[in-house]
Amino acid sequence: MDELQLHVAGATIRHLNPFSVIEVPTSEERLPNEIVERWVRPLYFGLQREDVDTFLLSNLSAADDQLVDLLLTHFDWRPRTAGAYLAALNGRKQFTERIGHLLLRSDVCYAGSAYCLALAAFNNPKGCDFLDQYLSYYLGRSDLWFDQGDAMAAVAYLDKLNGSNKLGQFLPQWEVFVTGKSGWNLQDSVTRFDGKMQHFHSLQRGIWSEGR
Repeated sequence: MDELQLHVAGATIRHLNPFSVIEVPTSEERLPNEIVERWVRPLYFGLQREDVDTFLLSNLSAADDQLVDLLLTHFDWRPRTAGAYLAALNGRKQFTERIGHLLLRSDVCYAGSAYCLALAAFNNPKGCDFLDQYLSYYLGRSDLWFDQGDAMAAVAYLDKLNGSNKLGQFLPQWEVFVTGKSGWNLQDSVTRFDGKMQHFHSLQRGIWSEGR
């Protein structure tokens, strides 16, 4: 991919990190237009769009492992975001490792919030460990303004769900990380993430009550 293509795909900041050695399936081939129109366009701007519930009621049952794999493999933040949402909505925890690796590598921007939502939705030990690994490293990279807020909020959400207190161990690093960064407020991040999770579970309940 040339520089313009990388920028469009979301690879706006190339950075050295210890997770670059993790191999993830990757394709730079153009996605079929029917996949883009049916699955990517309705989802990549988030699950809180007005028409998402209608779209999911009509389409989610067709989102199989092969589709999720295809979307997560494509080197672009839009299909990877859509793939993470579909994996979460369908409870496809077999994609925990893939999504966790994508979060750790952070090859493309914008998709990280969807990865954090999916890992929080899965709420399994492996997913929690990926969030811990992400914060342990990226809170130490004050030069990278990535998805640290969403990851902290995901940990806070899981703490409430599981009766744990993992967030506390990251608070000192967080305070150092946000020094000099206007607009980085942990409570705001937690409130936004909680709202996303509430909406996510509302969508799930609506879909299952309709029998998919």
